[in-house]
Amino acid sequence: TISLEFAKLGIDTFLSRKTAHIRFYGAGEPTTEFDLLKKIYSYAFAKVNGHLITEIQTNGTFSKNIAQWIAKHIDIIWLSWDGLKNTQDYYRPFLNGRGSFSTIEKNAKYLIKHGKGMVGVRLTVGKFNVRQQVEIIEYFHKIGVGNIWSDPIFKPVNIVSDLNLETDLMVYAKEFLKAKNRADQLGLLYGR
Repeated sequence: TISLEFAKLGIDTFLSRKTAHIRFYGAGEPTTEFDLLKKIYSYAFAKVNGHLITEIQTNGTFSKNIAQWIAKHIDIIWLSWDGLKNTQDYYRPFLNGRGSFSTIEKNAKYLIKHGKGMVGVRLTVGKFNVRQQVEIIEYFHKIGVGNIWSDPIFKPVNIVSDLNLETDLMVYAKEFLKAKNRADQLGLLYGR
């Protein structure tokens, strides 16, 4: 977590008074420090007289209160969402072991319907969803997501892990191309 004073220093140093773009992103989940996020937003918004473009990268598993604020204030929302229920719940369970799919789906639908800007997905592809990319594209299209960015899982370097989630890159590439073609047919952006 950064301090508000440090964030203000960065805003004072780098934001233009005409227009500015800030992104809430980090090694953790930015909404866990929601009060700080709102203070940084307010400071930056005032600094550029309201000419602020805002962006967030989030896991999307927050309360309705936070969803409402994000919908009203954030222009570009990227959800870290790994596709269909079985994979999302396996890759990103809550600390209590419960799956996160239904929470992120509910918040995504709310943000798409009520948000002021773009809602996109940052899709992590591993061995459990590598062959589901077309199906994932079709699902995201159905709920109104128009921008999807995909990255394969790589084997961790210098970390002992028994999860073995990485995927063969040739399989990923072949499946990516199928999904990219389907996304093009549906008018979606599917990038890497």
